Amino acid sequence: MKKRICLLGAVGLFLALSLPAFGASDLDGFIKNVNVQAQADLGAFKVKLSTQFGVPLPKVEALMVSVATPGDAYMCLRVGQVASRPVDLVVKEYQTHKGKGW
Repeated sequence: MKKRICLLGAVGLFLALSLPAFGASDLDGFIKNVNVQAQADLGAFKVKLSTQFGVPLPKVEALMVSVATPGDAYMCLRVGQVASRPVDLVVKEYQTHKGKGW
């Protein structure tokens, strides 16, 4: 429970610091753009995520299967990076609360 509160706090802090300059609608647009780029070349997108976040390619491929969109995969990796938490924990929270948005 304590880890969940810490993760949610870190995510909240990330969003609070990012969204005033970025804007919620801009976040939606950013995620849509990530999805478009990923659909253009999914293989290259997976390699890019692997390289950018230092995650082995098989783990990126497993992540892609467990989330709704490539943009969600990116967000799981990014939130995990910002919160200094394992991506598996972020994915678990995502799956529990995915209907509520990022």
